[in-house]
Formats: sequence, structure tokens, C-alpha cells
Amino acid sequence: MKFKKPMFAVVLVLAMILSYGAGASASSNKKQIAAELDYGVSVRLDGELKDLFDASGTRVYPIMYNGTTYLPIRALANLLGLEVNWDQATQTVLLGTKPAGGTDLIDTFKAYDLSSVGWSEATQVQSFEKKTQDIAGIKCENWIRINFWGASEEDTSVASFNIGGKYESLTFQCYADSDVTLFVRGDNDVVLFQKEIVGGQLNEPFTVDLVGTSQLSFQAYHHNGGKTNAYIFDAKLK
Repeated sequence: MKFKKPMFAVVLVLAMILSYGAGASASSNKKQIAAELDYGVSVRLDGELKDLFDASGTRVYPIMYNGTTYLPIRALANLLGLEVNWDQATQTVLLGTKPAGGTDLIDTFKAYDLSSVGWSEATQVQSFEKKTQDIAGIKCENWIRINFWGASEEDTSVASFNIGGKYESLTFQCYADSDVTLFVRGDNDVVLFQKEIVGGQLNEPFTVDLVGTSQLSFQAYHHNGGKTNAYIFDAKLK
């Protein structure tokens, strides 16, 4: 069976379910099915007959389910010369080169809590929304914003994420229009990081030791009242 190149992407996506399902934790995203190994289906790449092998070198075979042929994704990626990896924390198959600098927090995780308190609110923008924002001269496609308008000292909003305790560190940049105090909190509201951010100045990236943190929150206080925006961006987990 020869697959034309446009079909490879379709087959790769379909194959993910069967290639990595056994390594992922049980969740509502899974459904048990009955499928058959089909030893009679062959694969040709540019006319040349190819055998399929898993990471340990054991030969593997196509699977037939509801009239569709599924190929093991690692074996197929090897044929195509693609690197394939598994991100356990996000349950994601990674094809090709791993993302440089780590896992993008803002694009990978949707905040489970974006609070609006008093005269402040927290928002999240992800790359798929196709928005851009110039932050301190840097063109950003994703960010967290904590916005204050006429806020009192007690007003503060929080952006919280569940990152599953799979990461050791977080590196990010922060910029604010005027002075704010930024907190990064971990499990049980423990303060992992606290910094006075000087308004109008872009600092070097900050790195926070997460020590297996599951719940990660950003919180800002604006002590001077009035309007300001605080941004967290270029946030990478490792």
C-alpha cells in the first residue's frame, strides 16, 4: 500500500491514539475500542517496500479499525525522518524538533482561574487567537495581562494554571506600565517568587524554581492607584 505525501499527516494524527494511548493516564478523553492487527497490509515509501519498527526495534504492523488503516506513529515518523517525542505532562505527541527553550506555559495551558477583583482583572491570550501585542518593544503572540483601572491597594487579580507537577522551573518576562509587585505562587498559595517591577522598564527574564508545583498562579498588586497594565509573557516551563 503506497501512501501519497498529503495522506501522511492524516495517518500520523490517526495513529497517535494507538501508539501512545497505553502510556497516558486514564481520563475521560479515552474510549476503549476493538481493533485488528493486519499482517497483510504493506507500506511503500516512494515505491520502496518498508517494514515498521518500534523504538526497541521490534517489528510492528498496521491496525484496522472501522475500515481505516492506522499506522504506529513512531514507526511511520522513523520512515519519514521525523523526530518523535512524548510530553507526559501535557499528553502531547511531539513531531519534529522539540520546542526551543521548553514548554510554552501560556499556549499549552488554559488558566482555570482568571479573576476580576475590585478595579482589576486578569486575562490570557493564546497564539491561536491570532492577536499580537507590542510589549516593551517586543511583538508577542501570547501573554497574561493583569489590568488595573483606578485600583486601590487591596485590588489584585490572579491568573492560575494547573501544570500537573511535571516541571522543575519557569522562566518568564514581565513588564508593567507603572510600579507593581508581582507574586508567583505555588501549591497551597506558597510564594515562589516576589519582585517589585519598576514601571516602564523591561527586566531580564526571571527564573523560578517550581520544585514539582502543580498549581501555579501569577498575582500583581498596584499600590499607587490609577490605571496600569502588567504583562507576563515568553513564559517557558522546563
